[in-house]
Amino acid sequence: MKGLLTKEKYVMWHNCGVFLLIPLFFFAAMAITLFSRHSELDGFPVGMVYMFMGIIPVNISNTDIQSKWHLGCLTMPYTRRQLVASKYICGLILVAGVTVAWVVFMSICAMLGAVITFKTVLSLILTGCAMGLLPSTAILPFSFKWYDTIGGKRIVLGGLAGGLVGGTNVIIMNRVPGLTGSAIFFAVMVVAFFISWLISNRLFERKDV
Repeated sequence: MKGLLTKEKYVMWHNCGVFLLIPLFFFAAMAITLFSRHSELDGFPVGMVYMFMGIIPVNISNTDIQSKWHLGCLTMPYTRRQLVASKYICGLILVAGVTVAWVVFMSICAMLGAVITFKTVLSLILTGCAMGLLPSTAILPFSFKWYDTIGGKRIVLGGLAGGLVGGTNVIIMNRVPGLTGSAIFFAVMVVAFFISWLISNRLFERKDV
């Protein structure tokens, strides 16, 4: 399993490196808003950071197929469940990493004098984490269903993932619910994430590749 996660990290750094710069851009935008305009935290940039990180496992999956990784991966000493798990664990690690980075960033802003309430930060964290889990939850089962498919279906997956990043973020993060609503949304997405994981296991075990 460690080898699979190392491979995920390698592909992420070499094929999705630009995604890792996105948090820096949005963190800078939030800092400008907090200090120059003296406005409250906006959920939109927080959601974009989480969503772009959450979409990386889907992009890695597409990269695997394009590089013909799928032709040899099943000859390696890994089970199909481990191959599925590597994608979902990667998603969890990325969401956790974004959360740590954002908490550190908010702490620094608070020490520099920005007006930030704990309740607002916690609400945005819970909603953001839920948004970060959404791409893997919605797209990875289709990715494993069409695991050896190159072409139109993969393009559709890319389009769906892009639509999730833009549309869902606008709908939800511009109307972040209160702390209770955020906690409920987060709990629902965690359950959906693990259900998606189980579905991907079932689909991939039945896949003839």
